[in-house]
Amino acid sequence: MIFFSPIKNQIAGFFKGDSSLKKQSFFIIKVFKQVFPLFFMKISNQKKDKISEQILAFLYSINPKPLFTSHIAQEIARDEEFVKKILLNMKSKGLVIEIRKNPHGVPYKTRSRWKLTNLLFEAYKKHQQAPK
Repeated sequence: MIFFSPIKNQIAGFFKGDSSLKKQSFFIIKVFKQVFPLFFMKISNQKKDKISEQILAFLYSINPKPLFTSHIAQEIARDEEFVKKILLNMKSKGLVIEIRKNPHGVPYKTRSRWKLTNLLFEAYKKHQQAPK
């Protein structure tokens, strides 16, 4: 695997004696996969669905209180960007509501709070109360 470095002067300092090496290789550094992995493993749709279920179960347990993405990510021990991606996917399916304003009505600039839709909360409630 090859990595192109933007700091050519520092690398060129290693090749002071041989000008042909300096010209050919001052941008190239070999990097092992173990040090800098460039490709991340893909998470299967089945695992994403299970993580979505964990998020929904957590939101059900604290309903009607909406939580920030960071709190949800901390509770289920996942990355915030990944959790936000899943929450936005669930929002498009109509499972959760994104709240972009604080309790005083002032809009957040970058943050969002999340809670279950009323329809989904009622469905969860019936499922929890159903005799087994």
